[in-house]
Amino acid sequence: MLSLGFDVETIVVDESYLSKYSDIDIKKSEVPKSLLKIMDVVYLKFKKIIFAKAYDLSKKNRYACFCKFSEKYLHETEFSLISDTDAKIIENEFSYFVVGSDQVWNPDYTKCSPIYFLRFTNKNKRIAYAPSFSVSEIPDKSIDKYKNWISDFKYLSVREEDGARLIKELTGINAPVLVDPTMLLTSDQWKLIANKASNKPNNEYIVTYFLGGVDETQQTEYSSFAKINNYSMINLGDIKDKETYETGPSEFIDYIKDASLILTDSFHGVVFSILFKRPFVVYKRRGKEQMYARIETLLDTFSLKDREYKNISFDKSIFQIDFEHVDDVLKKERQRSFNFLKKGFNLID
Repeated sequence: MLSLGFDVETIVVDESYLSKYSDIDIKKSEVPKSLLKIMDVVYLKFKKIIFAKAYDLSKKNRYACFCKFSEKYLHETEFSLISDTDAKIIENEFSYFVVGSDQVWNPDYTKCSPIYFLRFTNKNKRIAYAPSFSVSEIPDKSIDKYKNWISDFKYLSVREEDGARLIKELTGINAPVLVDPTMLLTSDQWKLIANKASNKPNNEYIVTYFLGGVDETQQTEYSSFAKINNYSMINLGDIKDKETYETGPSEFIDYIKDASLILTDSFHGVVFSILFKRPFVVYKRRGKEQMYARIETLLDTFSLKDREYKNISFDKSIFQIDFEHVDDVLKKERQRSFNFLKKGFNLID
């Protein structure tokens, strides 16, 4: 918010603060004993594989990279919120509180906690900037909470059309759909924090970034394409690609900005492909199809629906993508977003 004249701090929320609010955790008493036994066996085998020493070390190294990035670029609070009392204490420390972006209103991830609806502070200080639900429906037992909490925002927006529909159904409010905050920065601004990884290829390369994985047929398809055309492969977020996995956000940005092609099921994989005007193909995430609504909104906003996997052929045409209109759309969407924030901060009427 420095461009709007504010100093900004990112409030750290402890995991323990969220767990006590869960409306959706499965209680063991509700699961048949036979199924519990199977679950225990599977868990032990899973734990044995996943928490192997090498895996654990890679996780730690990756976490250290993210911490280093946060220390350098994010002004985080020195404390972590662990209770409602803690949250209430900080109310007078800030002029405004902004909640938003990636899945902060997803009941599966944030446990229906009031912290992400800013319940601890005065209504006039609450601003929701492009929060994402990433679900198409709210669990029945959480509907009343969501209805009341969302209605109490003085300045309310959302990140995807599906979220706007949910808000309308719950509260009757027409919330504007705004771009993700990562898109408020220009590609040149993002390049300033990019950092070249040691394993970045010298030749042309293809980036894959799949949070839900891909099936064998799809993997064979793009692997064969890369091999035939002499492209190196960088697999972001895949622990089997150790050197790439043990990097942070700065390296992520650098991998994307110079890639010949990005293959992804990630919202932010698509965002940075658009910002850097790199050819991309977007897949639906396996097992999480309900999350695709946010990507659909993004593709619709930038008139790039033709980049969905179902529309793509793995030949030279895959690199043919029209980005000519992107700068105009970004300019328009950024203006809408900054006007929203300026109103929320009482900088304009």
